[in-house]
Amino acid sequence: MTRFIELIAATLLIGAGNTLWADAVVQVEATRIDGSVLQGEWLPVDEPGKIGLRTKDRREILSADDLISLRFIDAFAPTHSEEWSVTVWCNNGSIFPADIIDGDETTVRLKTPFAEQVIVALKDLAAIQWNRHPARFGKLMQEHLAARSESKDTLIALRDNKPRSLEGAIEAISGDGGSFNFRNRVLHFTSRNAVGLVLAAVAGAKPAPAVCVIDDGYRVAGHVLSTSSDSISLRGVSDVTISLSVPTIREIQFNSTRVVYLSDLKPSDEQQRSVFDIHWPVRFDRAVSNRPLALNGRAYAKGLGVHAHSEVTYQLGQAYRSLAATIGIDDFTRPAGHVIFQVFGDNRELFNSGPITGRDDPRDLLVDLAGVRVIRLVVQQAEQLDIGDHADWANARLIK
Repeated sequence: MTRFIELIAATLLIGAGNTLWADAVVQVEATRIDGSVLQGEWLPVDEPGKIGLRTKDRREILSADDLISLRFIDAFAPTHSEEWSVTVWCNNGSIFPADIIDGDETTVRLKTPFAEQVIVALKDLAAIQWNRHPARFGKLMQEHLAARSESKDTLIALRDNKPRSLEGAIEAISGDGGSFNFRNRVLHFTSRNAVGLVLAAVAGAKPAPAVCVIDDGYRVAGHVLSTSSDSISLRGVSDVTISLSVPTIREIQFNSTRVVYLSDLKPSDEQQRSVFDIHWPVRFDRAVSNRPLALNGRAYAKGLGVHAHSEVTYQLGQAYRSLAATIGIDDFTRPAGHVIFQVFGDNRELFNSGPITGRDDPRDLLVDLAGVRVIRLVVQQAEQLDIGDHADWANARLIK
């Protein structure tokens, strides 16, 4: 939390005339949806949905819909600290600290690191956690977020110092708590006994096209409106215009309309077998060890985690141009592990990685899927039986 606020403070220094940053050259690395990478200098673009950079050869104006990420190679971090009373999750993919100023039955007014006042509609909220005991109840909040109901809100409150989950409907949120309808009774809660509030999932809600990842993992999501030399303007949650200082941003992740992640689809078949007769289920957006996907020190939010020998089959409901992914042995077992990655299309081998060990760097793959209707992702054990064969199909995605 403190690191996030330290970086947000850069905005104040820039506004005060920090010529040191204004004159600096910001180096960025853009990754296209096909996995190709461009490196260059950050350039201002006064056009919605566009990102600019200058490579050695030319000036590039890229559509956000053609990107999966933009990484800022350098960051500026002045010293600043501030405590916030809640953490807020939004349906558009934002996660940020805030203070609740006030609210009513349809909206909540927040003070945030990026704006003194933001009015957010309750329908755009996914959850609020009161930060009195974040370490104690963080796992409980994540469990409720993962199992959001489509018809009921969930209030998690302390009773006899133990968390109790109540299903019902939020009626209003105020600066010091709120009111909750539980079994046709209105319960009033305060910030002292509230742990968290998880709102019902909204059918059809989609993440915003761009998600700005702040240094310690907080996220501010929205539609890119424009960029300048030191800031990016977004249309954020509840259509609020947000300006973020470039030095506060570690990475921008893009949700392209041309990309479908395999982890968001249901496989038509899964096969797994182990030399030691241990069951290792396929994990979606997690490593097979049920930890975050990680290859050579880099974490991945999307992908498949498997253990050799595994086969995951997908029936493609439409035509796709290609399959892209980053493959390798997960960091949890490196340098152990020795596998072979294969991709089959309509029972024809389209890709074979050859042996990959836990000492090898991750590899990017791009497989042509022209005319293919069924794909099968296979990870075979190579040498050393299947010890440490935790394999990641990181950012595995179909491209339209």
